[in-house]
Amino acid sequence: MSYTNRADIYLGDVSSQVYEFLRTPRPCLFLNSHGVDWQGDPNYLHWRAGPVLDHADGLLDAIDAAVAAHPDYAGAQQALIDASFSLSDRPSAERAADAITAFCEGRATLG
Repeated sequence: MSYTNRADIYLGDVSSQVYEFLRTPRPCLFLNSHGVDWQGDPNYLHWRAGPVLDHADGLLDAIDAAVAAHPDYAGAQQALIDASFSLSDRPSAERAADAITAFCEGRATLG
């Protein structure tokens, strides 16, 4: 994740990598290069984290606009992170170890 941690903006289409990028909220610009009807499609939920560009015309201006509009998307970005990652004061490695132990001891529950 070193390059996603160093990037100033996420520019891409469909990738789970955007969630790694959003661990530290920053501007996003998504490219709808395949002309998909994405609104309302849960496969494109992450496209709520920034503007969506339908073609590469004016790409540099769109990048500048995405940076300027980042505050407008901060709430959506945080909601995506909250829904995607289980963060707490207890390290996730410890919680994972407990879950594995519970599973191995037959104490795990589904759901």
